Formats: sequence, structure tokens, C-alpha cells
Amino acid sequence: MIGSPDSEVSDQLEIFKDNLVLQLTLQEVKNSLGPLVGHNCLHVGDVAGVFGAALRSHGGNWSSVMSSDSEAKLATDFIGEDVHVLDDNEIPFEDKVFDLVVLINSLEEIDADSDMVAECHRVLKNNGYLIVVTGRLKTHTVIYQLQRAFGSAYDKLGLVRGGYSEQEMFTLLKDGFDISQIKTYSRFFVNVVDAFVKSSVGRINDEVSLRNAAVHYKKNSVFYRIAYQLDLLQFMFKGFNMICTAKKREWVPRNKPILTYNRSLGDSVISKLVR
Repeated sequence: MIGSPDSEVSDQLEIFKDNLVLQLTLQEVKNSLGPLVGHNCLHVGDVAGVFGAALRSHGGNWSSVMSSDSEAKLATDFIGEDVHVLDDNEIPFEDKVFDLVVLINSLEEIDADSDMVAECHRVLKNNGYLIVVTGRLKTHTVIYQLQRAFGSAYDKLGLVRGGYSEQEMFTLLKDGFDISQIKTYSRFFVNVVDAFVKSSVGRINDEVSLRNAAVHYKKNSVFYRIAYQLDLLQFMFKGFNMICTAKKREWVPRNKPILTYNRSLGDSVISKLVR
């Protein structure tokens, strides 16, 4: 169980219990983590402290960074320790402090996403690891059209972007990281339910929106479960969320090489990294 089960944090617990996408995301992050004993770890982004509490229970010494004071307050109320706020999109820590940085759907909020990647590179120790959790965005899909129809498209939620393609992620990280794996998860039917629920939930950034989210996720929890069972029939298809694991290396801006048949090097190798 994440967090402490008193009445003041029951909304966070309810959201985690009822929101299948949160559960799938947390499971994918944990599957990407190695042993963390004695390691300093940072996550940027959260849902009212849910990820911060769960990651702390996995081991390691964790710090949390949120994008606003109000979101940091929600996380602090749940986690109770070491929660910070981005300072003009700068991570408020010294150089080479962390062995691991996890970005949880935070790049979608930032105009200069490449600057945030550079910040992660700065605070990571040599040979440290970066894990990026993000949406896998393709605007021609039925999911994207449903999000727009429901009113839960990324721009309606106050986000800069809805996610990245595998190639865009490769390009974003190429200057300072070597990608070891990109994996997709959370397939069609679960994301249809999630798009519908988010149209009523919106962004969770204060106690009112937290309570509202808990109510709506509870009402729709059974539909998440049904959707997950339907998605088991789609095991051959890629998911609509993405997790990327990359190792820090020296920061060297790299031009994008083009092969003789007009296919980029990224396009030629990315299929080997995606599963």
C-alpha cells in the first residue's frame, strides 16, 4: 500500500486504486528499475504524490520535483518529505547528485523540453540513468480524435504537447543519452476510457480537483477493468503510452545522419529498441 491510510490521504489512495493507467505506469517504471539501495533518485512530475510515495517504497533515497507550488503541496501532504518545485524549469539541485532521474509525464508541460533533458543530464552522475514516461502521440489515430471529441486532448488539459513518437524521443535525447529501450503500454480500450474520464477530471492541482478526480475514477473503475480485458486481445499492437530508458553519456550535440536511401539512422535502429 502506498502512502499512509488515514482520511487525509484517502483521495490519493482511491485514485491509485481506480485509475488503471496509473497502475500500469507505476508497474512499467518499477520494471525498469534496478536495485536502488544506496542510490539517490529523483522523479519529476506526479499525480498528487501517488508516484512519489510508491517509488519511495521501492527503495533508494528519493526526492520529488513538481511543476507548481499547488501540486507540490498536494504531494507533500501525501509523501510528507523532500518535495520541491521547478524554478523556471530548472531542477533545484546541484550538478551530478542523482543516480537516476524519472520524468513522469512532465515533458508534456514544458515548452523547452530539450532544456529539461539538459537539466536531467546536469543533475545525473556520470553513468546515471534517465527514465522518461510519456504519451505516445499520433494525431491520425482514433484515440486522438476521441480525445478531441471528449474535450480531453492535451491542449484542453493545459499541456504543451500530448506526447512523442519513438523517433521524436530518440531525437530529443540524442545529445546526451544512449537509449537502451523504448516500450509501449496501455492499449486502445483502456485509453478510450481514460480519455472519457479525463474530460471530467482535468488536471489535478489542488484539493478540489483531487476530490473531483477521486469521485470520477471511482465511478469509472469497472470500465477500466473491462477495457483492460478487451485490450488483452490486442497484444500484437503498440500501446498509447511509452516508457524510455536511457544512460547518460558525455553531452555532445549530434547532427542527424541520413543514410543513402533517405532513411535516418534513428529510423533504422529505433525498431530494435522498441518492444
